[in-house]
Amino acid sequence: MKGGLLALSLVVGQNLVFAFASATPNESQPTITPKNPVSLCERFIAPATKANCEKRIEKLGPDWYLASVCEKLFEDPLFFECLELSKTKNFSPMGLEPCDAIGLSDSERMKCLTQASHVIDKEPQSPFQKAHVAAPHKKSKKRAPERSVSAPTTSAPLDIGQDPN
Repeated sequence: MKGGLLALSLVVGQNLVFAFASATPNESQPTITPKNPVSLCERFIAPATKANCEKRIEKLGPDWYLASVCEKLFEDPLFFECLELSKTKNFSPMGLEPCDAIGLSDSERMKCLTQASHVIDKEPQSPFQKAHVAAPHKKSKKRAPERSVSAPTTSAPLDIGQDPN
């Protein structure tokens, strides 16, 4: 839906209420639909091959947006190669959109993925400085003198029903 206007009317008591809402697409939202990587193994018919696929995907833990693109590959070796990209590359959903296009061959799709990826640094750079925290101060072994607080005492024991005054 490119945009539009939604009108809603309802009756509250004896009054007729109109509500209008504008529906415009958010340009920063990706149009690619994320796919649960485990569901990709449904492409295999043989139980052993399907189980092998599930183990590999569990080990890799690929991104759901990347999985959506990998699903469109026809050749099984390229399918697994695509999933393996998640170990060394990083993808943004917006960057994957051209790779999700219908009509791309497997080789074109893999080339697109390579161009859309960012190499994952072994130690990611942070725009923040590391905070240096000094060791906590040791508590002194000196004890403060104990104060004794005692309750007021009476000279004679009180009965439950007796007034202290």
